[in-house]
Amino acid sequence: MTDWGASGRIDSYEFLEVDPFTLEETGRTFDVADGEQSITWGYYTDNIATAKIAVVGAPPDGLIRVRHTVRLPDGTVDCRNLATLFVDGFSGSASGGLVKRGDACYSTLIRYTKESLINDFAYREGGLLLDEVRALVESEGGKLRVLPGLDGSRAHTRSDFIERDTNKMTALNILAGWVSWQMGVDPDGYVTVAPYRLPSEKAVSYTFEAGENCTYVAGYDYSTTRGEVVNRVVVYWSREKDEGDGWGPTSRVQVELPDESQCSYRRTGRHQSKLIQLDDPTGDDEMRAIGQRYLDENGAIDYITIQHVGIPGLQVGDVVRYINDSDGSAPVDWLCMVTEIDMKLGHAAMCTSKLKVMR
Repeated sequence: MTDWGASGRIDSYEFLEVDPFTLEETGRTFDVADGEQSITWGYYTDNIATAKIAVVGAPPDGLIRVRHTVRLPDGTVDCRNLATLFVDGFSGSASGGLVKRGDACYSTLIRYTKESLINDFAYREGGLLLDEVRALVESEGGKLRVLPGLDGSRAHTRSDFIERDTNKMTALNILAGWVSWQMGVDPDGYVTVAPYRLPSEKAVSYTFEAGENCTYVAGYDYSTTRGEVVNRVVVYWSREKDEGDGWGPTSRVQVELPDESQCSYRRTGRHQSKLIQLDDPTGDDEMRAIGQRYLDENGAIDYITIQHVGIPGLQVGDVVRYINDSDGSAPVDWLCMVTEIDMKLGHAAMCTSKLKVMR
């Protein structure tokens, strides 16, 4: 495993202007104020990536792309884009001819999180959901990237529409959610669509271990959200009559936390349920996947917060292993999902990250 915490690590950053429609770099670069830049990624947030960037001089006409290069003493070099962002607001100061701005920046998902449908969005039985996702993304000037494993042949089982004035990101999530897809955004500014994968199905992206590679600061903060936990999900759809299309009039499935979970019905003695109603007739396997996803995101109560050097390629949604045998009352060895990363764009790209404990 690469020692990203090695003494002598050098971090450098570039701030580049990007055309908002082609996502190509224009060749223009920006100077920024030292020590005042940060990017935060949140798995459960609307725009996923947000940033504070203090640009010196004239503002960008399009997007800002942040590129990060890490050089280690052993010759390892990692260069990658961190985010491609819209500037949504700024404040600034001017003194002695020096103009400095503090920009509030958001990923290209802001095109959809801050915009609503101005007309009803109709879809037809047999219409491909991927075509409709692409149409919504491109209607706001965005570009779509389909990630590996997605079945583009998935189609609607009935005709209907999404009402005008629905938030466009909500509309995208409605379409994706029917077939267990997940919307996102990548560092290049592309809106992404991918099949949803259970955290338990993901390989471990990185292991944080006390005393190994100096990648994280000793100690961790711990929090719990027991009152918000759901331990049973019922997913269903229904219609007034059997339309003779093979689906019948209704169907439902139920999923629960396993007995060994500390918030399961067996261990707590009570249910905390969520009912999810679907508009389209949907197969039981698909409904089970929708219910399981909701449990994954609402059936865990424990979080830890740690500080560590920037790990190239580590993203929110990744699964990591956290090993610490010295800071708590007992040694811990947990699998966790990364839900938030707050990175300071300075030496070692120091991060404060929130991890959901999966055990």
